[in-house]
Amino acid sequence: MLPLSGTPEGWTEVFLKGLLDIHFAHQSRIALAAWLVAEEAPDLMPGIPPAFQDRALTVTLLDPGITGQLSPLPPANQWLVYAKAGVRWWTSDLEVQLEPQWQQMIDAGWQPPDMRAAVEVVTGTLTVAEGTTKTKRRFSVVVQIGSARWRHGYGTVLVSDWKES
Repeated sequence: MLPLSGTPEGWTEVFLKGLLDIHFAHQSRIALAAWLVAEEAPDLMPGIPPAFQDRALTVTLLDPGITGQLSPLPPANQWLVYAKAGVRWWTSDLEVQLEPQWQQMIDAGWQPPDMRAAVEVVTGTLTVAEGTTKTKRRFSVVVQIGSARWRHGYGTVLVSDWKES
């Protein structure tokens, strides 16, 4: 489990580092799925079916075809290729800001059903290392957070809008 954070921005940064700092040969997708369950928050936004509330995080990251969104994580077959090649990923230069539409809704007086709910836009650098070759990619992603399911504090509801440049 990740350390607790007192701010939504702090949680989002710690979560993204935990998610995207990967040594593929030493971490399996199954282990990552278990970690995601430990770090999740239910999606309590209006209109979300109860059957999906507890699955949003793992679905958006490990089975993104269901939502039609891109995931920052490679599919299972590519994960194995990366593991055999000794590929490592890590993040740097993370900047976290409230998503503008979310900010507008809150400013207009709307109160989400979860007091810890927030939607954050994160930009940063993803470094991909294979042997001695390192490639840096700028990225942006949206992270929805809320009250953690398994402990006090923040958890992550879902990850969406992954973009690389």
